[in-house]
Amino acid sequence: MIALPSLQQLRFFLAVAEQHHFGRAAVSCGVTQSTLSTGIQELEGRLGVALIERSRRGVVLTAIGEAVLERARRLLADAEDLAALAQSGREPLTQPLRLGVIPTIGPYLVPAIMRGLGKTFPKLQLYLREEQTAPLLAQLADGKLDLVLLALPYATEEFETMPLGSDPIEAVLPKDHPHSIAVSRTEFRAVIERVAQFADERSRAIRVQLLPGEVKVLANLSETGESEESVPVEYDGPQVEIGFNAQYLLDFLKAVSGETVEFRFRDAQSAGELRPASDPETTETYRYVIMPMRI
Repeated sequence: MIALPSLQQLRFFLAVAEQHHFGRAAVSCGVTQSTLSTGIQELEGRLGVALIERSRRGVVLTAIGEAVLERARRLLADAEDLAALAQSGREPLTQPLRLGVIPTIGPYLVPAIMRGLGKTFPKLQLYLREEQTAPLLAQLADGKLDLVLLALPYATEEFETMPLGSDPIEAVLPKDHPHSIAVSRTEFRAVIERVAQFADERSRAIRVQLLPGEVKVLANLSETGESEESVPVEYDGPQVEIGFNAQYLLDFLKAVSGETVEFRFRDAQSAGELRPASDPETTETYRYVIMPMRI
């Protein structure tokens, strides 16, 4: 049977790799330097390789030591997760919980949640992260968040979702907008995704030009240049240029089904509407009100 290293030995090794010094590593582990040195020697003996080179210049990991270090980190992290899992079985919600929430929900829902959690689970360590939906889901996928509160519909196929409730919203909108275009959802989305690569990373600003027979999407950045693409549409109204946050448009286009969407607007300064085109086979009846940006 292969002699396996102990978690204590791996912990000693990780401390030396991080501190680059046996004395400081021993202090961080709460043991004497001789105990730590003995643990490292036993680890190297069990593995049959030298992990650390000791010299007057300090402590340096060998090539195999670097490879072992990454696996040691994962093993220790898994062991900590195992212990946390067992503890949570004895006493639920006593471990840190990293919660992400979108800004439109956070100010209204989080205070109520905090009051209830504080009373029911007094030992819970709750860490909040307020951000837009796309960055929150990216952090959830990377394991940086444990849970996310967001508004649906949104593309969440790779995650497990649980509806918590519905919040009816009433909007006062014009009965009809004087201008309207119907555009292919997939084509419009693809154009925006490509052009938005040239948009400012913070504002995500793009320009949408409505011209007879086409809609143009433009973006420019001094560092990377300018991008412009168009999609054919049936439109014979006045020429209009409207600024939008590209991410808001993409959020809608990713969430809805159906091939065609309608964009209705009055002018470059007023709020417009995006909605799925009328289709007897779809049950989507919501409207997406989108505000223009100053460009």
